[in-house]
Amino acid sequence: MIIRRVLFPGENSLDQWRQILSILGAPKKEFFDRYGIQISENQLEERTAVPFEEVIPDCAFAIETQMPQHHLTADLARDLLKKMLVIDPEHRITVDNALNHPFVSLWKTEEDMNVPINNYQYDDAIELEDRTTAEWKDIDTAQRKRKADRFGSETSRLGCRDAGDALRECV
Repeated sequence: MIIRRVLFPGENSLDQWRQILSILGAPKKEFFDRYGIQISENQLEERTAVPFEEVIPDCAFAIETQMPQHHLTADLARDLLKKMLVIDPEHRITVDNALNHPFVSLWKTEEDMNVPINNYQYDDAIELEDRTTAEWKDIDTAQRKRKADRFGSETSRLGCRDAGDALRECV
């Protein structure tokens, strides 16, 4: 969303993997070994990661959304994204560490962090149903409305008209 285009625009699974590798670089051989994937040294070409300043340049961030006093800077956003977009889960930032990252500190509240654990189990049976695109859109719209009615939207909770207002006016 930041760069207003798909970061890894693959046409199929293999192309998707190539797109990811072209930006994040290739994982180390230990990654493949851990998952029992046989790969020879010559298959594991040395691909280095593209610097995130090139992937997501400063111009992608609107000046009015940068608030250093609240840790909303392009550098901190890139730092969090770089830590999240790691192929090897052993080296990826944990959820707890991501929630404690300075970039999200503006939105993190103790109220949000200390909610009771929900024992709801997702039922994936709905995904196997044969429906038209219009029917799926209706289901999605209904679910979003139920969620908004139940929890309210983030911006309305903050008393703002939209997300831009949330950044500008509600701090």
